[in-house]
Amino acid sequence: WRVPVSDARPFIALRFELLRAGQVVDAIDNGVVVWRDADVRQGPAVAVRDGLLTFRGQPRFLVGSQLYWGQTASVTARSPLAFKRDFEQMKSLGFHISRSFLPCETEQQKRISDAIVALAAANDVVVYHTPNWAPYASPEQLRTHPALARELAERYKGVPNIVIDMCNEPPVSTERPDPIPAWNEWLRRRYGSDAALRAAWGARAPTESLGKISLPKPLAQWSDLATADLYHFLVDDNRAWSRDLQAIVHQVDPSRLVSVGFLPGHGYGDRKSTRLNS
Repeated sequence: WRVPVSDARPFIALRFELLRAGQVVDAIDNGVVVWRDADVRQGPAVAVRDGLLTFRGQPRFLVGSQLYWGQTASVTARSPLAFKRDFEQMKSLGFHISRSFLPCETEQQKRISDAIVALAAANDVVVYHTPNWAPYASPEQLRTHPALARELAERYKGVPNIVIDMCNEPPVSTERPDPIPAWNEWLRRRYGSDAALRAAWGARAPTESLGKISLPKPLAQWSDLATADLYHFLVDDNRAWSRDLQAIVHQVDPSRLVSVGFLPGHGYGDRKSTRLNS
C-alpha cells in the first residue's frame, strides 16, 4: 500500500471500520505522518543569542508541555492522530515547546520520533527531544552512547525545531559501574599524594593509599570534606559524560542546541552544590 500524499500533509487521516451485515459496528480513527524535508524545514528555528533563547529569530520565553513518555509498546500512546491533536491544541494555547521522551534506537522508535518532529514543525512547536541516555548505565550501554549521539545528530541535521536533551534527570549517584578507578584518579589530581589527602580529610582520612580508595559513606554534615569531594567527583563524572556526547553532536551539527538535566538527589548533592557556590 502506498501512502496517498495529499494537501493534508504531514498528516493523512485513516479510518478503519468493522462491518456487520453492511452496518458499521465499530471504527478506529488514526493516520500516518508523511515526512517531507521541505515541510519540516519550515518549522520554527530555536537558537541562543546573547544569552537569550530565540524562536524564529526573536528572543522568546517559551512555554510548553510534555507530549510523549516513550511508551513504544502502547498503541494508544504512540498514535499519530493523538500526536496531531495534542500539537494542534498546543498551538491554539500559544505553547511552542514540547519535551518528549524519545528513545531512538529501533526502527519503530525512530518512526515515532520522526512523526512527532514533523507534526511539531507543522504546528510551530519546538521538540525538546529527550532520548534519555544515562551516565549511570551499564558499561555495555555506555559504549553505545557515542554512536547513538552521532546517529541522532545526523538524522535531524538541519531540522530547525529540535533541542537534544541527552537525559532527563541524571542523578548524582554512586550507583554507577566500577567507579573506583575514576574516583582515585580524581583524588590524585586534586590532592597529589596520600599525605595531602589525609590531612584534608582529617578524621575521615582513608587507610588505603591512592589507587585503592573506596567511595566514602556520605554524611549529612556541612564540614565533611570527604562527602563534598565524593559529590564533586560524581558531578564531574556526569559532566564529562555529557560534554563528550555534546562534542559528538556538534561535530555533526555545530549549531544544534544540546542540554542535559540535573537531579542532585536528596541532601548530599544539594549541600555539595551550596558549598561549592558559597
